[in-house]
Amino acid sequence: MIRFRPVILSDVPWIAEALSHETVARNTSTIPHPLDENFIRSWVSDWKQLEAAGQGFRMVGTTDDGDGFGSAAIKRTTATTGELSFWIAPRFWRQGLASQMSKAIVEQAGVAGFTRLTAGHFRDNAGSAAVLRKLGFRRLDQDMEIFSLSRNENLATFRYALDLER
Repeated sequence: MIRFRPVILSDVPWIAEALSHETVARNTSTIPHPLDENFIRSWVSDWKQLEAAGQGFRMVGTTDDGDGFGSAAIKRTTATTGELSFWIAPRFWRQGLASQMSKAIVEQAGVAGFTRLTAGHFRDNAGSAAVLRKLGFRRLDQDMEIFSLSRNENLATFRYALDLER
C-alpha cells in the first residue's frame, strides 16, 4: 500500500537522493544537476510558504516501509487554475506510482476549488506524456520553450489541460 502526505523537512535526505539522479532532474525545469541538500531544504521551505499563502500544495508518496518514492504538486496560476508537476525516483519507475500520486493530487485540487489544471513536459519525456493522458489531460496547441536548470538550455515542451468537474 502507498500513502500520500504533505512534504516535511525530514523528507529532505530521500528527496535529495532521488533528485540527484540526472534522469530525474533532466525531466524537470526547476531542479539543477548536480544538486545539494541545501537546495532541497530551500525547495521544501518555499513550498511550505506557498501552501501557507494558499498558492499551492505538494505531496510526497511513501511505501508501507516508509520509503519515499516521489512528489506531486499543484501551483496556483490564477484564482481557479493550477499547474501540475510530479517526479518519481528511478527505482520506482514503471510501477504506476506517478499516475496514482498525480491522480490523488488532482482530486485534492478539485476539492480545493480548482476548476482547471495545466501541465507540461519536455518533448523527450514520454513517461510524463503517458501519465498526463491517463489522467485525462488533453494536449493543447500551446507548446512553448521552458528553461531547464539541469540541462542549462531552453527546451521545447508539450502543454496539456484538464478541466475539473465541480
